[in-house]
Amino acid sequence: MLFSYTLWLTPLWSSLAGFGLVGVVLWAVFKYCVTGSNSFLLHNTGGLPTIAAVAAWRYSSLYPRLFLAVLPVLSTITFISHVGLTSDAWFSVYWMLMPLLLLLSPAARAHVITRSIIASLTAHMTGALIVCLFGASVKWSLLVPLVPFERLVSIVGMLVVSMVLNRLHTWARRRIALQTISQC
Repeated sequence: MLFSYTLWLTPLWSSLAGFGLVGVVLWAVFKYCVTGSNSFLLHNTGGLPTIAAVAAWRYSSLYPRLFLAVLPVLSTITFISHVGLTSDAWFSVYWMLMPLLLLLSPAARAHVITRSIIASLTAHMTGALIVCLFGASVKWSLLVPLVPFERLVSIVGMLVVSMVLNRLHTWARRRIALQTISQC
């Protein structure tokens, strides 16, 4: 599978106040129970990339150094130490784009586009590390050209879901305000 459509729902999972991470964990357990797969982490990363994306979407503005510097650098070092300094190491270069986002102002980092980029790259990083450490051998260098397309699809999906949620929220607030005014 090139990418998971559940990643698109990151804004929705995150907007469910206090239920975001718990909801994603419950969804991952439900998917595991329904499929009954013996190799949970080999064929399916168990929803962990989506959980990481929700955490990044929700908390990257509170802990920018953790999500934009520490995790990408540690993940890159872990990945390269596992695959070695071969052509496969280039797969992790995309993760090193995240520390560049620290150069943006806090307001720019909190923007929905930036949050989508951070969440998408965090999910990519998490999924790749799970497969790298626990999965079958992969020729990572063959996947490098696909990563920009895959991440773009994920980012656009998150942006669309976020825009729809914002429109629904605005519509609901206006509707409630009009009902309140009409009752007075």
